[in-house]
Amino acid sequence: MQAMFKNIGVVLIGLLFSMQVLAASPAPDEIVRQVTSDLFAQLKTQKAAIQHDSNKLVEIVNSTIIPHTDLYETSKRVLAKHWRDLTPAQQQSFEKEFEKLLIRTYAVSFRNYDNQVVDILETRANPNNPNTVEVRTVIKEPGKSNLAVNYRFLKEQDGTWKVYDINVDNVSLVSSFRTQIGDAIAREGFDGMLVNMRAKNAEKF
Repeated sequence: MQAMFKNIGVVLIGLLFSMQVLAASPAPDEIVRQVTSDLFAQLKTQKAAIQHDSNKLVEIVNSTIIPHTDLYETSKRVLAKHWRDLTPAQQQSFEKEFEKLLIRTYAVSFRNYDNQVVDILETRANPNNPNTVEVRTVIKEPGKSNLAVNYRFLKEQDGTWKVYDINVDNVSLVSSFRTQIGDAIAREGFDGMLVNMRAKNAEKF
């Protein structure tokens, strides 16, 4: 999972406020542009701080990527059939730990940042669901082959867009986690899987 990624709210209160949110909400491609620009700028300017303290990467991911991620939707898709078997408390516990795991996955991958740039190619609508789109990009790194990275967005009830999956070189983040976590549940049960996830999240990286 880490190797795959190496190369790379608002509450609705009243009709007037909701219209203001809709009008102000950036489009998915603009979100990708803003987030990647901010992310890469911080990775570059804070390189020395990151080398001294890798937890700085967690702070950067938290401030740039996580606010634009639909953690509930991503968690539900990762657990798939197992989600509906859980109590609301178990669902919340999983979402909390999965967020930490996701942050760690991103943070570890960004250790190897080396002046990559992102070109946004297009936004593809889903003819079967107008509330989902895919923003297609390519990451360019000196001396290496281009890497296709596509961001799948879901339109929230308040009109904002958030990412629920990322596809890197035709490999889905959600699908990869679904396989790993599904296998763990089959071996250890949900509770055992969650205990091991908590332990991994507590490790230094």
